[in-house]
Amino acid sequence: MNFAIDMIFAFGLDLMLGDPEWFPHPVRFIGAMITRLEKTTRKLFSNERVAGTLTGLLTVIISGIAVYITIKIANFADPVFGRIVGILWLYMGLSARSLADSAQIISDDLVRGDLPAARKSLSCIVGRDTKNLNESEISRGAVESVSENTVDGILTPIFFAFIGSFIPFCAAPMMWAFKAMSTCDSMIGHKDEQYIRFGTFSARLDDVANYIPARLCYIFFPLASLLLGLSPVKSFSVALRDSKHHDSPNAGIPEAATAGALEIKLGGTVYYDGLPHDKKPFGGEFLSPGRIHVMRSVSLMWLVTVLMLLTVIIATFLIA
Repeated sequence: MNFAIDMIFAFGLDLMLGDPEWFPHPVRFIGAMITRLEKTTRKLFSNERVAGTLTGLLTVIISGIAVYITIKIANFADPVFGRIVGILWLYMGLSARSLADSAQIISDDLVRGDLPAARKSLSCIVGRDTKNLNESEISRGAVESVSENTVDGILTPIFFAFIGSFIPFCAAPMMWAFKAMSTCDSMIGHKDEQYIRFGTFSARLDDVANYIPARLCYIFFPLASLLLGLSPVKSFSVALRDSKHHDSPNAGIPEAATAGALEIKLGGTVYYDGLPHDKKPFGGEFLSPGRIHVMRSVSLMWLVTVLMLLTVIIATFLIA
């Protein structure tokens, strides 16, 4: 029951504050740790898979333990203070407001017709080349980023916090263990020559961690579409039909579900470092997105987030 209340407070803080620019987000420290561990493990082990596995494991373990220790120390000083610290960690593990703010900036740039600014804003949240994108392609990139990050930036952190809530003081540590997994995947889980072997463990671990939350999208996205007056049937059918078009076993589900809900075509060819990467589209029967779809995807993201929160809150009360 306490976990449900703590998550409500954490979500409220994220809704009000987002990620303040003046505050150094803990993910930055995790990123610095990954960089340091990579240098160390590469020196100690000639086998890249072994070095990469140790880097990923140590990052996850250290991150979870560090959060656990701060909560325990705060709780030792005062139980109320300990709970507050736990709520703050849960709040910092959510990224709904920051995701919405990033999309809003891109939308505002497009409304003004400032494509150079929109391309630059988009480059802050995607890894693809953005310098030659037109309005529709920028909109597509923003919608895809919002939908994909709904899983690894919101649903999965909440899911891991819920799992951890069954062990005293472990809701936030479990959330941050996942955040460490996700950061490892972002930094070293690549298929280029430098990380194709070193990052294998981190990439696969992230796939496993997101597996269940991604499949909840088959339920949450159509339901959110229904409540928003969008296309719930198409959201479900396109997700079921086209999600396999993505290289990731998880990311294609929310993207395809969004494509169906908004009745737009997502996916297709993107460029990385000047090289084309061809992918089958999600919702190939629909038209390409426009600027109006950016904030519609954000509305979908917010409602999916609320549905996930309601689900874990209800589950918490039923199990308690």
